Amino acid sequence: MQDLNSYVQQERIGTGGYGDVYRAVRIIGGDVVALKKSRSDAECIARTKREIEVQRRLLHANVMPVLDWADDGSWFVMPVAKGDTGLVHSLTPLRGAELLRYIEDVAAALSAAHRRDLVHRDVKPANILWLNDRWVVADWGFVRLPSGEVQTKLTRTGVGSESFTAPEVYRDGSAATRACDVYSLARVVGSLHRDA
Repeated sequence: MQDLNSYVQQERIGTGGYGDVYRAVRIIGGDVVALKKSRSDAECIARTKREIEVQRRLLHANVMPVLDWADDGSWFVMPVAKGDTGLVHSLTPLRGAELLRYIEDVAAALSAAHRRDLVHRDVKPANILWLNDRWVVADWGFVRLPSGEVQTKLTRTGVGSESFTAPEVYRDGSAATRACDVYSLARVVGSLHRDA
């Protein structure tokens, strides 16, 4: 594990509900990485910490890996993806075998999480990225942990994106089940079909 001073931060390449992602260069070795920095309020840091823990726990080919991190949840490092679903689909529409591969990759990531009683709760095009010739699911900060593992309640109201999240979860995040992730994936695939 490095510290934040091991990286030179460059331009911002993404922004989300509780943090921003920057292109960065590791000083030793010169590797280009994606550096996600949490916003400074307590809930954002707690969500980033949860994201780090879950992504490190899953260790699945279709889950975005964590390369380096701060134990306090203030930042972590990932590989740089080539783009999210929206960008890739706008350049080369996902149809036929490519769309099937997309569904299989995302379903494999969600299945790995569901076997551990984890529910992503925020499956949407922006959280599905093309990395090293495969699709990976990222942004696990809204994940519902197994009931015995929840230490602090971060979700007081609904989570996710209204366009893709199951209605019951959008109203109340604690209502999330595995079926809600499947629903969200179906909504994502439907949106790709409309855009094709």
